[in-house]
Amino acid sequence: YYADQTINTGGVAKGNTIKDDDQVVKGTAEKTNITNGNQTIGAGGKATTNSIDNTTGTHGYQAVSGTATDNTLKNADQIIEKTGVAVKNVIDNAGAEHGIQVVRGKAEDNTLSNTDQRVEKDGIASVKNDITDGNQFVDGFAENNTITNKATNRGKQMINGTANNNKLTNTNQIVKKGGLATDNTQTGNSHLTVENGGEAKNNTLNGDIDMIVEANGKATGKTTFIGKNHLHLYAATTNGAYVEDLALSQTKGKSSVTVYEGTQEHDAVTIGTLNGKAAVNFDHRTNPAGHTQMNINNLGNNDPAQYDNTTLDFTMNSNILNGNSDFINTDNAYGQHYVTIIERGTGKEAVLNRPQSADFAYVKNVAGDSNAVFGMKDADGKILNLMDAGTYIHNIQTRTGADNDTTWSFTATDRLTPSTRAVLA
Repeated sequence: YYADQTINTGGVAKGNTIKDDDQVVKGTAEKTNITNGNQTIGAGGKATTNSIDNTTGTHGYQAVSGTATDNTLKNADQIIEKTGVAVKNVIDNAGAEHGIQVVRGKAEDNTLSNTDQRVEKDGIASVKNDITDGNQFVDGFAENNTITNKATNRGKQMINGTANNNKLTNTNQIVKKGGLATDNTQTGNSHLTVENGGEAKNNTLNGDIDMIVEANGKATGKTTFIGKNHLHLYAATTNGAYVEDLALSQTKGKSSVTVYEGTQEHDAVTIGTLNGKAAVNFDHRTNPAGHTQMNINNLGNNDPAQYDNTTLDFTMNSNILNGNSDFINTDNAYGQHYVTIIERGTGKEAVLNRPQSADFAYVKNVAGDSNAVFGMKDADGKILNLMDAGTYIHNIQTRTGADNDTTWSFTATDRLTPSTRAVLA
């Protein structure tokens, strides 16, 4: 047993057993077993096959400014400084004080239990990072991250830097401004948030998982909903929430989308390609009479066998008094879709000299083969041909432009509703 062992530059120590004391390595140390103590590996120092077991003592640490290989830590933290390299690190704080691995240099092949990993700005955590009952904070670079927590005690992965290949169970993923998360798979009681200026690329959501894309946030690549998933999109005048390619569930009732208004009338969100089945709700909790725009480059696809696989039920605000409505703006659109109109101006049209209308959808038909049809439903989901609202009977009408583009409108016909006729009688 050695007490407070220091291995100076050029020195070599093998088969070291240290109890209730520390080891400082400036030279080379091989096969070191430390019980209830700490290890410091200085710049230029090298330590291989290191065991630090503080399960019967106070929480300890391994500080690495040199090179440490094959490290097993119990009830201890690991701090890897900018000049440090730590390879094959097992940090087990199960049943002990919650630990942390701080990566300012390089950490390769990390297995952590009841331990957080903090990868600082210039830090690199590579090969793999398996974290159980812990969190990951990435300001630098981390790859092949598997984070597993209990459903009753969710963890989090917070990304300001870059995190690639993330498999998260019962873990909230938050991509901050300037952060990039790629190849993300969410399972269990998890949650994905892409904040203003953040980007999440290639996202697969299993289970009952919510996904939030804030204004100026981006979900690039393919986003796939497999479980019972809900997408929250926040509009803005410029750079509203953006989703490049969204594949919703093929099972009706599993996927849903909410579009939240911005600060200006007709602030927008954008989806590049949208396939699947979902209820899409335009939310106006701040301005109940406001209107928002949803830009969709390609709604559905032009394969006849796939037409029935993309059906969306939109719930929208409309005001035919001022000709305004929530708006769906598409380049190409295919298949059958439905709108439930919440009319804010019905009952007031009688003061006008003619029936009014509000456009709610536009299909530019860039590819030349768009065939989308928008029908009407009531609040209970019943398909309608006509809607008894306010003074006049309402229906959906279309206008075809010179370029074979189509505009869809919610229109008050010149037919009075039965209730109005009864009053007049």
